Amino acid sequence: TNLIHMFSRSRVRLSWETHYVGDLRAINNGLLDTYQLKSLDGLLDGDVADLKIHNINGKLYLDTYYDGEDPDEVDAKNKPGVPPKLPTDNFAAREPYDYVIRALGWLFDNSIFDETTAPQMGKHRTKKYPSILHNYESSNVPGMFFAGTCTHSLDFWKSAGGFIHGFRYTARALFHLLEWRNHGVPWPAVSLPTTQLLSVVVKRLNEGSGFYQMFSVLG
Repeated sequence: TNLIHMFSRSRVRLSWETHYVGDLRAINNGLLDTYQLKSLDGLLDGDVADLKIHNINGKLYLDTYYDGEDPDEVDAKNKPGVPPKLPTDNFAAREPYDYVIRALGWLFDNSIFDETTAPQMGKHRTKKYPSILHNYESSNVPGMFFAGTCTHSLDFWKSAGGFIHGFRYTARALFHLLEWRNHGVPWPAVSLPTTQLLSVVVKRLNEGSGFYQMFSVLG
């Protein structure tokens, strides 16, 4: 490619700084090198909800809206087949693009639920996840449990519960919780002499994979 511009609603967070796997991984941050060292590519922060793409003769032009502007009124002023007016002379995205890749994440699909079973959603940063208790049960529908990525509201921006190497352990924990709740099966455990307690605990802390991936959540 000649150049790449990446738009995001927040500043880049590097996973090796935050220890959160959902942030930018080193294997994917080559764009930062070409941006900072060669000025070939670019990163732009802003609300993507205020952007619109116009296809004019096969070229994709970016249009922006200011706070308080009505997008429909702005579009009405644009002449068909004419590139939108630039917000500033030195607007970084003033040149058209050949391709635009939209990677805006996902939203929870609650269409399978009726009004009596629709789970309450989280708030603020976790609003796309169902609101759940720490036993993975819905906060408003008793007896409804969640597993996998949709339990990430409990550790969002903290641990790895939104990803396979994290939620495989929370799903296992849910299995043990339900075994105890529904069938009276105790959580797996071993009995040891107190003289071995310290060495076993230290060994477990060093080798246990569940609370290594799900720190601050399991353990």
